[in-house]
Amino acid sequence: MVKKIIAAVISACVSISGMAVSAADITSKYDTGEFTVSGQCEEARVNGMIALKALDKQGNIVHISYAEADFDGSFSYTFKMPQTADTGMYDLWLGAARLDKPEVQSFKHIKPADFEALIKGIQEVSAGDGSEAATDAAAQKIYEIIGDNMDVFIPDAMYYDKLSAAQSKKIAKEILKDRTDYDSICEGALRGYAVQVLNVLTEDYSVILEKYKDIYKLENAQCYELYTSLTDKKRFSEIFGAYSFESTEDVVKAFNETAVLSAIETSKPGEIKKIFETYAKVFPFSLDTYNSSVDNRDAVAFGLAGQKIESMTALEDKIDELCAKKPSSGGGGGGGGTSSGKASGTVQVNVQDYTKGDTEAANTKRFSDLTGSEWAEEAICALADRGIISGVSEGIFEPERSIKREEFVKLILSAFGIDGGEYEDCGFEDMDAEFWAYPYVCRAYKLGIVKGVDDNHFGTNGNISRQDMAVIISRAASTVGIELASTGDIPNFTDSDEIDSYAADSVNKLSAAGIINGMGDGAFAPKQFATRAQTAVILYRIIK
Repeated sequence: MVKKIIAAVISACVSISGMAVSAADITSKYDTGEFTVSGQCEEARVNGMIALKALDKQGNIVHISYAEADFDGSFSYTFKMPQTADTGMYDLWLGAARLDKPEVQSFKHIKPADFEALIKGIQEVSAGDGSEAATDAAAQKIYEIIGDNMDVFIPDAMYYDKLSAAQSKKIAKEILKDRTDYDSICEGALRGYAVQVLNVLTEDYSVILEKYKDIYKLENAQCYELYTSLTDKKRFSEIFGAYSFESTEDVVKAFNETAVLSAIETSKPGEIKKIFETYAKVFPFSLDTYNSSVDNRDAVAFGLAGQKIESMTALEDKIDELCAKKPSSGGGGGGGGTSSGKASGTVQVNVQDYTKGDTEAANTKRFSDLTGSEWAEEAICALADRGIISGVSEGIFEPERSIKREEFVKLILSAFGIDGGEYEDCGFEDMDAEFWAYPYVCRAYKLGIVKGVDDNHFGTNGNISRQDMAVIISRAASTVGIELASTGDIPNFTDSDEIDSYAADSVNKLSAAGIINGMGDGAFAPKQFATRAQTAVILYRIIK
């Protein structure tokens, strides 16, 4: 079987009497002393002759022959070293017929007798009783027999010299598993090398993983498709480099875990949930706490978005932290709230307290003014139980009151689980840093979820129209990576011509997704102010 000992790519083409070789590979059959040289001429030449000359390091010619280029300039030629050629390094001159300006490559030759002795010596090493001590002793003997000839078994082992003696002995252990013939010895050596080389690299892990993917069987790995979708292989290498490897199983495990960690870092919350669902078996720890409730899944997905996670241990700790977090829900209806006290900085906008109580009991006792708004009662009480919305006072919800712009922003952040983070001074003249809604409005403004009614004013204390509500919901969904799946055709509202152009697309998407409906008479009423009850129903449909 042919085994590569040199895979040289000649990057700088040299013109040789009108013909240049742009690439060449040399492969060898060590048991017969045969070499195959194949490559490509820079310019296609029908019947172009290529000269090959092998010389020992003293400059003595041991072989000379000619190859004929194909019609497309490619060539492949096999020659055999003479029986008298000693084991050692040789130079191959390659170029046009006269060889006045040859391209020179080195190659290794082992005369058949030496090759047979090398294979026989490896096969005759006793594995003893199979104990760890006996295996170590046998691996040491194989390591000594191979000596400087590991390249006879591993094609293009460019990092072999970087391996420690202990790591090289681990390759010898792989050889011990099957020494039936030359091919099986090569397979064991390559398998061991493909693992150990990962322990000495500091970068370019993706290059090695691609090169030896068949040995690792990466295409069968659970996260192979996820890995191929990653755009930042450098970040993947940073995480992957923290692992150590003893077997191909270790490589696959690290590969899967690193692909998941890398993907989480660049995914939106909705995509993070999908990663947890699809690759649950990859996580080396239990996901029971994460899966125990919708609230925990939401908290983890939104809390991990944009975070750098260096290891699975760090991820486990972060999941536990997010699931255990019990922030204050604040005044969801727009009463009091958190004040930042500063024009800019970091604020913890606590909007993810989804601790559920007894929903059925709450539905009958929480608010006393829902008569006439029974259509919204389930949504109102469910959101209140989750800490997303609250009454304006004890037992009072005011379902038919128009919702204020800043109230709606607070609710949107809460419903979509957008928690904390950097915010900057909004620059609006109609609110200051002491205003209860300031951190929420500024956070939403920085994320591009809301805009002011003009360049200098947010529209504080103003009511929000139904079409503006649709636009803000659509932006928030996009921000956290939620795709609004269509449940049917876009409704043909009787007043569709009254929907402003900037809001038309959002209204259509939310309507098709079944999140926002018309008013019952076929109209959408885009300019009509949204009520607190309407808002509760819409938000409930989003998180339900």
